[in-house]
Amino acid sequence: MKFGIIVLAATSVAVAFAQTSDPSSKPRFDAASIRPCRPTDGAGGGRDGKSGGGGRNFSRAPGRLTINCMTVADMIDVYAQFGEEPLINDPGLPGDARRIRGGPSWMNSERYTIAAVSSNPVATGPTGRGTPADKMLAGTLLLALLEDRFQLKMRREVEEVPAFSLTVAKPGKLKPTEPGSCTPLPAVGNLPEPGPGEKPLCENHGGWKGPNWTLDATDQPLEKVANMLGLLMLGRPVMDKTGLTGKYTLHLVFAHDESAPGDFPPDFPNVFPSTDEPMGPSVFSALDQYGLKLAPDKAPRGYLLVESVARPSEN
Repeated sequence: MKFGIIVLAATSVAVAFAQTSDPSSKPRFDAASIRPCRPTDGAGGGRDGKSGGGGRNFSRAPGRLTINCMTVADMIDVYAQFGEEPLINDPGLPGDARRIRGGPSWMNSERYTIAAVSSNPVATGPTGRGTPADKMLAGTLLLALLEDRFQLKMRREVEEVPAFSLTVAKPGKLKPTEPGSCTPLPAVGNLPEPGPGEKPLCENHGGWKGPNWTLDATDQPLEKVANMLGLLMLGRPVMDKTGLTGKYTLHLVFAHDESAPGDFPPDFPNVFPSTDEPMGPSVFSALDQYGLKLAPDKAPRGYLLVESVARPSEN
């Protein structure tokens, strides 16, 4: 099974998190309705950022953000993942408990449904993860709503955590991808599945099969390969220290073991059930075929510290 994560850390545009000197000049939603979640809203469903089906989720459309039965902590989590400035070495998966610290207990239990609209020219553009509209709706505007209506005050902090460095062990073993050997991804929209005989997509994704992880990188910089390893598979950041600047194609199959335990949210289903399929080599052996190795290291990881928050003001 493929796990369709698009790693954004290398391409996101950094913007200042601190408030501007004139808070009234910050973009805000034109209107926002906030109410406690009702039983008919379908609380307890999935949280996938897609519209429809009820449950605990959020959706974006040009000029519109809809939040269904989410806690304040959930909303901060959305901001951290989809906003303009990602946290340093953030795993990127929803609901990671390391991402948000502090705050009262109700912040993690009381759920709200929100409908917000904006005529901002950026927010009304095409939506899709990584687009300017998404970063505006789920970043700048969502943060302003949380600050105005929930009186949220928080700050960014950084801690040092165990990590790996991806380095070159055997120079010359990894060859750059031949130009034109894959089809570039579309800027927005769904990823097309190549037909028989068609070129593969120029993409980077991880997944699993039986007891093993799979990682397929086609025409990708090694920074993205390192990000995927750390994002999903190894449970700690992986930093590209190879010094290689080209784009490469790698196919890795390696064991889901103590070296690659995964980094799933607590409520994520078990994707490695018991099976008779043989376990692959370790991640270290899998990388060795390309002349690469992982070395223990330390890295900074960012998180958000909630200083204060209040139940929302009336509509």
